[in-house]
Amino acid sequence: MMSSRPLRWGLWTWATLVVVFLMAPIAMVGVLSFNSSRFLQFPPPSWTTDWYKEYVTDPTWIDVTLRSLAVA
Repeated sequence: MMSSRPLRWGLWTWATLVVVFLMAPIAMVGVLSFNSSRFLQFPPPSWTTDWYKEYVTDPTWIDVTLRSLAVA
């Protein structure tokens, strides 16, 4: 009979690997969102927040975001 300690360790290892596998693409897009290039490029040529400035100052994006939140 198998003791519970190795089983618990294996379960924690498996759960950690699954979470890392699912979160890695989200983290990568988050890092690449500070890219100064017009297209996603790795490694980024330089770091900027221009995309975020454009997002919060464009009334079209604000309207779409508010509509999306209302639907959700």
